[in-house]
Amino acid sequence: MADNHIVPQNSIASTVMAIADIKESLNSATQEYAKDIKSFNIKISTIKDDILKQQSKCDEIQRELDSIIKDMEYSKRLLQRLNDNFFKKAEMIDEFSVEFEHSLDAKEFDKILQRKLKDLIHLTDEIEEVEQTLLEAELDRLNTISKLQPFQAQLEELKRYLLKVELEKEYIESTKLHDITKLHKQDKPIVDVEVDSDE
Repeated sequence: MADNHIVPQNSIASTVMAIADIKESLNSATQEYAKDIKSFNIKISTIKDDILKQQSKCDEIQRELDSIIKDMEYSKRLLQRLNDNFFKKAEMIDEFSVEFEHSLDAKEFDKILQRKLKDLIHLTDEIEEVEQTLLEAELDRLNTISKLQPFQAQLEELKRYLLKVELEKEYIESTKLHDITKLHKQDKPIVDVEVDSDE
């Protein structure tokens, strides 16, 4: 007597079809995941390139600004020296007037005084030139800051956008990878097909 346990043909076919469907879903999900990640990587790379270009523009304008500020510092020190010199010369003229007005010949006194006053006027002209240079430099400084600010704002905006896209990529990586893992777990149907033949 023979006892045969035969699994019906349509049951095997439906199991094979189910496995094929899961594999197809898994392949499709994996391809979509890879495509999304590639798209994010391209986007991130583009934003990083934009950030580098923007940073380069900012650095260039910042160097201009630093140069202007450095020149201004030099002009300020020069102006301070000229002002100190002016006050010293003005004091010396006062002292000269008090000390020698009556002891020197009037013509000689006037000649020396005129020479000293001429030096003082020349010094005043120098001070005015340096002050004018400082005013122009201050205008340049303010214009350069105005030029720099939009570039810095755009740079900060790009950095925020990069962070947003990187976070979106991380989210896609974790959620889609989780979905693929779930599909992969479904791809393990256990089919027990036994054919017992006792003769």
